Amino acid sequence: MTSSVHNFVLDWPTRLQIVIRAAKGLCHMHENCSALTIHRDVKSSNILLDAEFNVKTTDFGLAKILVKQGEPNTMSGVAGSYEYIAPEYAYTTKVNEKIDVYSFGVVLLELVMEREPNSRDEHMCLVEWAWD
Repeated sequence: MTSSVHNFVLDWPTRLQIVIRAAKGLCHMHENCSALTIHRDVKSSNILLDAEFNVKTTDFGLAKILVKQGEPNTMSGVAGSYEYIAPEYAYTTKVNEKIDVYSFGVVLLELVMEREPNSRDEHMCLVEWAWD
């Protein structure tokens, strides 16, 4: 989900609608499914838009369905895209819905700041830059 699609710059109301729709999709996975589903690779390139800017979250290859809801489950290793991985997941390998929320926060930063999470011309990633 970048701020321009085929050289078309998205206005702020359209961007807002896109992030609201994407957030509702994550919320549905986390709260309304019969089993809690964690995406584990929420990033802008996995949020696709159709011609009417409807959101389609894709790439569920790393997704996990948690058996015990409300408790983090420990994975054997960390998976996902480095710039979007929640620090607590990287350190503990425990997954819950909060790791998707962190990744979605990076997507929001990317959209608002109009920067990639790890630009080649920058000396720090977008999250570090936001903290400074």
